[in-house]
Amino acid sequence: MGFKSSEWAYGDSVPKLTAPERAVLVALAHCRNDKTGNCYPGQDLLVKMTDLSEKTVRRAIATLEARQPPLIARTIRFNGRYRTSDSYELLFDNYRSERPPVTVTTGQDDHWSESPSPPVTVSPTTGHSDHPIEEQEVEQEAGNRKVSLSPLTPDLDAEFDRAWAHWPKKEDRKRSLLKFKSAARRRDVSILVADIIRFGDAYASARDRQYTPGLATWLERERWTDELPTRPMTRTEQNMAVVADLAAREAEEQQRGLTA
Repeated sequence: MGFKSSEWAYGDSVPKLTAPERAVLVALAHCRNDKTGNCYPGQDLLVKMTDLSEKTVRRAIATLEARQPPLIARTIRFNGRYRTSDSYELLFDNYRSERPPVTVTTGQDDHWSESPSPPVTVSPTTGHSDHPIEEQEVEQEAGNRKVSLSPLTPDLDAEFDRAWAHWPKKEDRKRSLLKFKSAARRRDVSILVADIIRFGDAYASARDRQYTPGLATWLERERWTDELPTRPMTRTEQNMAVVADLAAREAEEQQRGLTA
């Protein structure tokens, strides 16, 4: 989950956006991994996260790309002939907040010293002051404040409920929750939830639905690396497959007759 990215998307440095544009930008920032920079949620996931229509999500993405300067850059990804989830880059450097230095007064009471300490100037860009001791105190206080006030820590129970709603086999929920929290310690929560939703929806429409594993087992074996289960063919697809097979056989027989 992109904590730093989400702070940027919520922050004052990003220009005024419409509600859908802000929702999509925050969702992209939420899906971005701050360590690797990877961000490639599918549009179906963005629709679920923002509660917007697919058309509105596409329009918001296009607007975020078209801004001058742009807020995001999108790369369309393909796996052979098939398009996969696009990758997104959040363009932080285009929208950095330039604030003046912050002056922090650290004077002591008169009963400790007759001459109070001078003000300490701290640069929000570099984070350094002209007094090393006071600088450490300011950094420690800012760090504590950031930890205590940050609303971005993921609610694992809520994230699990969102993923559980898409899993077709409802069994052993308590053990599944424990395995989910264990997996969340070694895998980004937003990516883990997206994988569960993606596989859960695929299992729900798979040809052999009776072989759907329990979510606890699926998480324990890290089966998000498996191939997606296949869905049953529609009647039209079955007919097209039969016609294609007959055409191939006729072409093969004609080829044999020419070479005989």
